[in-house]
Amino acid sequence: MRSYQCPSWKTVFSEADKGWDTAIDSGRCAECHELLPDFRSSLQSQPVLKSAVGTLGTQTPTVAAALPALSRLASVSPVEDKGGFNRQIQDLLVAAFGFVASVATALLLFVIEKKFEIAIYSFAMWFVIPVGAILSGFLAAGGWYLGSIVLNDRPTWFLLANMVLASVTTFFFIHWLSYAFMEVDGKLISEYVSFSQYMDIVLTHQQMTFTVHGAKVGTTGELGSFGYVVALLQIVGFAFGAVAVFGYLMSLPYCQTYSKYL
Repeated sequence: MRSYQCPSWKTVFSEADKGWDTAIDSGRCAECHELLPDFRSSLQSQPVLKSAVGTLGTQTPTVAAALPALSRLASVSPVEDKGGFNRQIQDLLVAAFGFVASVATALLLFVIEKKFEIAIYSFAMWFVIPVGAILSGFLAAGGWYLGSIVLNDRPTWFLLANMVLASVTTFFFIHWLSYAFMEVDGKLISEYVSFSQYMDIVLTHQQMTFTVHGAKVGTTGELGSFGYVVALLQIVGFAFGAVAVFGYLMSLPYCQTYSKYL
């Protein structure tokens, strides 16, 4: 009886196990759901099928049992390729969900700031906890969550990197929208300064307002270079929001065999 050891989990399964049929049908390990690139070659290196074919005239039952295995073996390669291709398509679609959500979040926060003069992403608790940025990053990463659930795509560390990058980019995109549409004396500010110069002006000249139960109790002067520290805290907040979404996705029960959330 043939057997195979998964290179990732070191799990050994044989033809008598259900995991063997899963590997034949999908080209993936039933335990860790990783592709098994050398599965086909390992089957070919084991002489069981050859001996069955060689005794065609005298061992009809053995041949009859071997023929289904031969047909499945012939289809291993296309299934592996198809599985890998489907996973790539899933990852791209999830990325599309995430991109749309990030852009939508930036546009929403920009419109609110423009219309009501409220920069939600700048809200902070006790001056150092960027609550607004965390919630904004959480919202921006919502598209990755939705895409993963709809497409039953298991989150990976690569997905986490994309989620964090997209959420952090959302922070800069909000400022870029302000930069792109702000006018001075009827002309766009982009005609006077570059985006980096604009960011330096905004960060160093920003002020912070202190409120208690919604009532204004004080305001700082211009933060100067400390404005960069505030911006860094906000960027960390955006990133933390994405990490929170990823952590929640990882906590959801997921069936590796059928590749779907339970």
